[in-house]
Amino acid sequence: MARCYESRTIRYLPSLLLTVSLPLFSPIAFAEPATVSVGADARFSDNVRRSNTNAESDLETRATVYIRKKSDPSDCNSDFSADLGYGVYQNDTYDPQTYTTIDWLGSCKVTERFYWDVSNNTRDVVQDTRDSTTPDNTTRRNIFSTGPRYVIRLSQIDMLQFSAGYENTEYKEPDERDGNRILGSASWNHLFSETFSGGLSLYADKNELDNDQEISRQTASVTFDKQYTTTRLSGSVGVTHLENTFQSFDSESDGWVGNIRLDREITESAFAFIEVSQELTDQTDDYDVEFNGFTYGLRDSSAVTVTALRSGLTKQFSNTSRLNVSVNADRSDYELTGIVEDRAALVVGYSRPVSEFVDINMGAEYAYLTYSDDDSEDNILSLDVGLTYQAAKDLSFDGRIGHNERASTVSNREYDENWILVGVEYRVW
Repeated sequence: MARCYESRTIRYLPSLLLTVSLPLFSPIAFAEPATVSVGADARFSDNVRRSNTNAESDLETRATVYIRKKSDPSDCNSDFSADLGYGVYQNDTYDPQTYTTIDWLGSCKVTERFYWDVSNNTRDVVQDTRDSTTPDNTTRRNIFSTGPRYVIRLSQIDMLQFSAGYENTEYKEPDERDGNRILGSASWNHLFSETFSGGLSLYADKNELDNDQEISRQTASVTFDKQYTTTRLSGSVGVTHLENTFQSFDSESDGWVGNIRLDREITESAFAFIEVSQELTDQTDDYDVEFNGFTYGLRDSSAVTVTALRSGLTKQFSNTSRLNVSVNADRSDYELTGIVEDRAALVVGYSRPVSEFVDINMGAEYAYLTYSDDDSEDNILSLDVGLTYQAAKDLSFDGRIGHNERASTVSNREYDENWILVGVEYRVW
């Protein structure tokens, strides 16, 4: 669980568009015991500012606490995880840094039909994706949401669900736009057979930003879910209407939206999925990307059409080696400015045991970015290899080396960085 500062994972988070949770047909979740681990690592970089000129070396020492807890199944269920870190730079290249990643999902069954849901998500996010990913280019974002949900089981095969909610988004930096969102949805789901269900969904929200801008959205969609022996096909298709009001300025946008996802169990040890989606939205945190230890989001916008593809493959070999491959891409078309941004990424991660207590880990990432407003292109490459030594049941040591580089048609975005990291982690309980 030591920090994954470079490659390893790039994570897209587009929601299954308006596909609501259906507890009538959902699998049972089982509790996991609470775990608390503490870790410390030191990372040396020969270009800590990721600059194309005057590279500076520095050593960051970081301490981290990892917490995981999933409650026992009951009327109230909770799933909580947190990584809390504090880092200091030996040469004071940056001020001491705090690192926060928190995910919390909770739901309480108040009555037979009435539920109350709550969630909180905290991330350190990149402010400008065109600049280097450094502490000077990040801010903390917290998204809190809560609200009721009412479920009516009309029969064994039909269900109605109504929900309402409040969502608050806050950034640490004052130049980022905080917002308060009120939302509501209504859906009907019908079980046509043991393996096929479908329905209708209506959704509306209104977002008020701290600059007095108001954005409202309404969506109607058809949803479906088909289960085969080793394959699941699910998705939705619909239309969205979005309105933006700011002082004397008003605009409206309409568009087709939807998603289709295919999950496939290739063998008992190999799984794959592919998903394509399109959404007209102002809520771009659904398309966050985890890269180089930070969260990349789309630029804040009052209206953006996002077309995305996500795919992945996980393979477990007989010698307990593990391979993860993902190919992801998205296009963001900003309605008001006409700016188009493209992102595409290939990520490969591989781990295998080399002895009873030692594993080797390798990762490679390649990302391609384009921006239409300045007609620029960026190519980002990250490579790393390392060893993990399990010294005892609750004690492990980690050592890795890596290389990062960014090539761009804009010279001041370019950089090369070599780094080395050593760390230790102890599971307290």
